[in-house]
Amino acid sequence: MSRLFFFCCTLIALLMLGCGGPGVAATSSSGKEAEMHETGTASLLAGSKAYALKWADTEAAAELRQQLPLAKTFTELHGNEKYYKLPQHLTAADEDGNRITLSFPYPKELARTPQPENLRTQLGKLGNTPFEVMPLGGTDSPSATTAPAIAINLSQNWFIPASVIADWRRQAIDKLIAARRITYRRELHVWKPTRHRFPATSLTYLGNVMNTAARSFYQAHGVASVEPAYEKQAVPEAVLMFCKHCLRYSMGWCPTHQKGHSPYREPYYLVGTDGKRFRLTFDCKNCQMKVSS
Repeated sequence: MSRLFFFCCTLIALLMLGCGGPGVAATSSSGKEAEMHETGTASLLAGSKAYALKWADTEAAAELRQQLPLAKTFTELHGNEKYYKLPQHLTAADEDGNRITLSFPYPKELARTPQPENLRTQLGKLGNTPFEVMPLGGTDSPSATTAPAIAINLSQNWFIPASVIADWRRQAIDKLIAARRITYRRELHVWKPTRHRFPATSLTYLGNVMNTAARSFYQAHGVASVEPAYEKQAVPEAVLMFCKHCLRYSMGWCPTHQKGHSPYREPYYLVGTDGKRFRLTFDCKNCQMKVSS
């Protein structure tokens, strides 16, 4: 099970461009592409005109500054203003250093109740995935109780339906799994050849040697005589099964532990539905019942 960390940033940056807009004035037409960059002081280029920008002290403004320089198309608002909305970002990371970030455009609507806990609940429903939510510092980290694995950073208390969050979560999980497959490095172990001697110098059919590769292995380890497996070459009266379950004992006729005696003449046979008979012999010294052909 892999550890998963979510970072959800639902931000909106409204850059007002209009006659009454604070800090800037612009005359760009609707749909005009505006380029923004920051070189000590911020400025905005709309067509051939440049305008000074006054940054607000907000998280949304800070998020926008991190993306500079950028070129975006602004949307008309009330006929005298332009605006551009930063998309919502959902970042998922695991303990192996894999990290993905997805952007989801979605209309902004203020919620009537606080949303962070609801968002954490929806994002934490990992279900049939290879992930589980863990603290950012790990379970053994001193910061595990203060650094939640699902960090919510909202510019305002925006409402996002649970179905939408679930879809975003599924997409993020799929992308993170794909990233893990790309970065995964399979450990390879090379077996070194050995020449340790096998404890026996001969093998009967009980060695279950079915092919030349197995025969060569045993011969390379000092086995001089190797017989083929019973399935390859039948052996008369071969023992097919060694059983700890004993019919004598289950019937109360065990001469060793129960001091009983069978009222029927031995040997016993197991008879199959096809009429085949399998002889039973009892190795009381090793407490085994043998089934033979």
